[in-house]
Amino acid sequence: MASGLENRLTGQVGEFLVCAQLGRLGVVATPFAGNVPGFDVIAAGPGHATVPIQVKTSHGPSWVTRIDRWLRVAYDPRRRRHVFDGRSRLRNPGLIHVFVALGPDGRGADPSTRQAKFFVLTARAVQDIIRRDYLRAMKPRGFRRPQNPSSMHWALLAKDLEPYAERWDLVLNLCELSGPKRREATSTRRRVKQTGPIRRSVPSP
Repeated sequence: MASGLENRLTGQVGEFLVCAQLGRLGVVATPFAGNVPGFDVIAAGPGHATVPIQVKTSHGPSWVTRIDRWLRVAYDPRRRRHVFDGRSRLRNPGLIHVFVALGPDGRGADPSTRQAKFFVLTARAVQDIIRRDYLRAMKPRGFRRPQNPSSMHWALLAKDLEPYAERWDLVLNLCELSGPKRREATSTRRRVKQTGPIRRSVPSP
């Protein structure tokens, strides 16, 4: 199990990689030391439009979150099952999330380039993916988890984020950036589609 220091360093690496990638695309970006509620990086375009970004980093093809952060889910101890009551109300549905896959050895998750892989999407899109996967996995089981019935932990898998690989155009749009850098972001996205998804087996949640 990773220590607190290892987790902090992993998060730090991911935040600086996001800032470096945005800088390459013509956007000024800076991370924040310590925890700032709601976001980890601020990006700014040439017109001073600012974009807060939440960064999550992993050495593997999944990121752990809490299901009750995204959905209205409670635990019924008498029936030993989850009770699902729809989506949670998101404070900022348009908040950009960047999920960074470093790979197990820190050398990168993309086998063709040995570079980190980025998945860029909004909070609403994250919620949609989690809701879909949660219902697909839990509804046939009667909303009962086989090992730890009360657990609210959930794994967000890289294979489910593939449609959002290298979607830096979402950030550039909010930063009001256009021109060659915008075209470069689109070109990067096309190259990612050609290389295909991360291919690693992940146990079902």
